[in-house]
Amino acid sequence: MESWRRYLRHLAPRPDAQQPFYPERVEPVGPALLPTMDLLSAAYVGGRLIEALALRGGTRVRAGAAGALLKRLSRALPEEVVNHCEAEAERALSWLHEAETLPEPPSPQHPELDLMLSSDVKSRLEVAQRALEEGQGLELERYDAEQHLWFRHRATPLELIDAGAGDLQSALRLRDERGDTLEVPLKAIRWLMPVALSSKTKDAATKGATSSEAPPQGGELLSFPFGRSKDRPTLLDDLESEAESDAPNSPDEPG
Repeated sequence: MESWRRYLRHLAPRPDAQQPFYPERVEPVGPALLPTMDLLSAAYVGGRLIEALALRGGTRVRAGAAGALLKRLSRALPEEVVNHCEAEAERALSWLHEAETLPEPPSPQHPELDLMLSSDVKSRLEVAQRALEEGQGLELERYDAEQHLWFRHRATPLELIDAGAGDLQSALRLRDERGDTLEVPLKAIRWLMPVALSSKTKDAATKGATSSEAPPQGGELLSFPFGRSKDRPTLLDDLESEAESDAPNSPDEPG
């Protein structure tokens, strides 16, 4: 298929196209079985597209490897199917070259988020600083602008980034409950409160350091941009006690 030259000739090769491709150095864990025509045809079309990209310098996969794959696949496919796969690969390249670009979708409207982002970060900064100084954990809810989703974490604060640089630059680096390190802009935090670290988390954070003082139990709940909430408990301990008091009666207790 020589049509790739027509569709890809305006693209410059990748700067790293000649560098080694790590997967080629690893031993396979087992044979790959392609017992049905949909798998065989998908592999053939994909192999042809990869070969075209490799010949143009768009991938580190070797064109020779893609060609060897196509040769093996063609032995298992009727000539009619091979011709259809070649035509499909050419149509895919044509689509990449000529398809109309869709406009960016509008961003979701979040009035509460707009209020939160327009508010100052002083209170959030103070809570994060206190947690760092006193060796506390943080429970918080943050907004992910890329996924347009809210995430809640019980995390270990690690450091404040550009705390004095202004609202847009200030961020909090933390380790979440899965052990992943996140860098969260303070403006993206809807609410946060200090909480006591578990013994396992505290041991990992201090790397074996010991303390004679018991960690503070819970902390004040702050919600942004609305400040302290008057219609909800202010302490983590109060939240837990409320949950216990609201539990249904056990079978042994009178209704």
